Amino acid sequence: MEERKTTLLIGANQPQAEGNYRTYALTDSDPRLLGTGLPEVCTGVARPGALPDVLYFTDERKTTEETPKGGGRVFAATLDREKGALRELNHAPSQGPNPSYCAVDGSGDHLLVTNFGDPSTWGDQPRDSSKPYLGNASIALFRLQKDGSLGPLLDTLDLEPQMREGQLHYSHAHFAAWAPGGEFFLVNDMGADEIDTVTIREERLSLSSLSRPLGSGPRYGAFHPSQRLYFVNYEETPRIESFRWDNGGALTLCHSLELLHEGGWSHGDKQSGFAIHPRGRWLYSAMRGKNLLLVIEASDEGQLRLVKELPLPGDKPKDVAVSPDGTWLSVACRSGDLTALYRLTEGGRSPTYAGVIPFPGAGCSLFV
Repeated sequence: MEERKTTLLIGANQPQAEGNYRTYALTDSDPRLLGTGLPEVCTGVARPGALPDVLYFTDERKTTEETPKGGGRVFAATLDREKGALRELNHAPSQGPNPSYCAVDGSGDHLLVTNFGDPSTWGDQPRDSSKPYLGNASIALFRLQKDGSLGPLLDTLDLEPQMREGQLHYSHAHFAAWAPGGEFFLVNDMGADEIDTVTIREERLSLSSLSRPLGSGPRYGAFHPSQRLYFVNYEETPRIESFRWDNGGALTLCHSLELLHEGGWSHGDKQSGFAIHPRGRWLYSAMRGKNLLLVIEASDEGQLRLVKELPLPGDKPKDVAVSPDGTWLSVACRSGDLTALYRLTEGGRSPTYAGVIPFPGAGCSLFV
């Protein structure tokens, strides 16, 4: 009987000449390397497009040789599923330093890119200056061509510093996702402690914000596959929240879960990667510092409950991904130079450790 194969793509968070992305076949036996691609890209994230074999990647750097005024890049590429090889379609400046995330809208016609910003150059110079620019975070909108390649830049929103409770807060746009069945993106702004609703009108961006507690740092998010629920983990506080969303993108808090840990959390314990099971009942959040994988149960009403804490085999987990069929989970551990693999049993409730894939600087993973 032929073994069932799942394909996992792993990206490095540091440029590697032999290829910053590798694809692996996961079967009942050991993972098998399929192919490599896209050298000299400092991986921020890899995301699927509307076309089945097109993927998008962010080059998470504050500046490159192609962007001497500052800013990273965003790439479009095709995946040869048989050989596991990536072929670049094209790339473009991301319109900001450290591009952190990207997402395609519901029509498949637009790509949104979030730029985290660069603390060392905040407020340095305007965009049209000959000097280094673009310290602030930003959100950029690109049109996509019929073959999935990047088209023209349509709009950019600069996220200016703002005053809250007498303090100046700089934005860190960190995550973006299109609402399934909705008409908007949600963007988590770690620095401003906001969740932004971003809409496209006549190929221009508009934004409204929901403030979260100061110093909380909303990091990653996940939409429920069938309910109008949005889940968020927080980097600066051990908390996960659920929100109900409406047609206009307005959010209403359902539940705020404080994650309790025997002995308490230390200053270095920060949530990072975050994913949801395809059935929507289980959430997975990686915790740096203690290097744990947290399993959280989510009801259809948005009520949350911490179920398990599992030790991770690598340091500084950055990304968590779940296979579309809900049978595999991966955790890319950047400082551990590996990606941890888990088999998901009991409908997703129980991740069972299945080994590691060594990969220097592993920063993201995506089941393709």
